[in-house]
Amino acid sequence: FDMNFTGFLFVLIGHFLFGIIILLLVHSIGDRTSRLKGIDQPLLILCLFLGVAACLGGTFLFRKKLDQINQDGKEIHKKLTDYRSASITRWAILESSILFSIIIFFITGKYLIISISLILIIFFASLRPTEKKITSDLNISEQEIDNLNQIGA
Repeated sequence: FDMNFTGFLFVLIGHFLFGIIILLLVHSIGDRTSRLKGIDQPLLILCLFLGVAACLGGTFLFRKKLDQINQDGKEIHKKLTDYRSASITRWAILESSILFSIIIFFITGKYLIISISLILIIFFASLRPTEKKITSDLNISEQEIDNLNQIGA
């Protein structure tokens, strides 16, 4: 569980810091709307579309993989490994839309776009792996997890 959480935390902090740095850069540079007349609205719509698609698509793929994990009757250690893989895939899909939105904000300077990024980061944070969530998703008991932790798996 520690590896799942540590990787997740680093990605979350990285997105947040990248967004803050870009926000500060855009704020210090000032208004750039005159260069980008006409393309900021389509880019805003694209960011919204990609954000929603990433949330829904990532969740769909994660649930599909979770169904496969739970149907196979695998050992707990294998289930956890497959769960980690499914989680990373879900996070990567969402991560791409977060980074895209932050970059589009940098290009356009439209604060509405950085708010889309912030919403996606908050959704990403809600996906934090917890022992309770993992045991529920994998249909395993907390006692089985404790036994694995004692063995050092």
